[in-house]
Amino acid sequence: MKINNYYNLPPGLVSIIRDESHPPKKNRFGTTQLIGPPLIRTLLLEKWDDLESDVSDYLWALLGTGVDKLVSSATDVESVRQHKMEREIGDYTLVGVADVINGDILADWKCTSAWSYLNGTKEEWVAQLNVYDWMYSKEKKKDDVPIRHLKIYAILRDWQKSKAVDPNYPKIPFQISYIPQWTREQQEGYINSRILDHTSNPYRECTPEEKWQRDTTYAVKSKGKKRAERVLDSSVAAEEWMKKNRKGDYIETRKGVCIRCSDYCPVRGVCKYRS
Repeated sequence: MKINNYYNLPPGLVSIIRDESHPPKKNRFGTTQLIGPPLIRTLLLEKWDDLESDVSDYLWALLGTGVDKLVSSATDVESVRQHKMEREIGDYTLVGVADVINGDILADWKCTSAWSYLNGTKEEWVAQLNVYDWMYSKEKKKDDVPIRHLKIYAILRDWQKSKAVDPNYPKIPFQISYIPQWTREQQEGYINSRILDHTSNPYRECTPEEKWQRDTTYAVKSKGKKRAERVLDSSVAAEEWMKKNRKGDYIETRKGVCIRCSDYCPVRGVCKYRS
């Protein structure tokens, strides 16, 4: 993959990002690859030399990596330590790195937006920590304490102090999410199903959820007002709302978009399904 520097970012930053960029390996699954859509991994495997991206695409990921490395270098190794794991599953090797294993707690650090946190725990976070939990259970020694708590330590990168007066808004730019722990059977079943999906359906189109799809909505607007009177899921519902409430002068169509496809997918330049 060619990583460009269109915005003339500092050379040191460019070198770090280029050094961290590696193609996937056919018979190895990183945990995030396993959880992710098969098509992305397939196209990365096949089209790596044809792909291009920009250094700016990796800045948020670099921030997360920096937090991971700082935390893992802490001197209090009994309470904070990264733990790399590998597990053979048939012809494949599953690889994962848990940021924190402390007694009966397994946790992962995330740098995310305040909106993301307020929108609820992400499904991929739940899956990631349960995969780590399963992997750790297969290698822990007899006297090791079993994991009983899965957590996300979230640093909210766009947190605003002015909004902290809202009782529903985080008081500080750090929050803990408590992740539900699946049974061993559920964890193993999930891992096997994901490997099967990747190996049996490598070219399937990503689902709307995997595309981070936002559906088209219809906003009832009044002349002279920036804020919509109401936003609904269909034009018919918007028209009925206007008649019933006697508000609004026109309906504005807000076209849906697939966020990952348009801005974040690493293979969007070679994907025939790009939305």
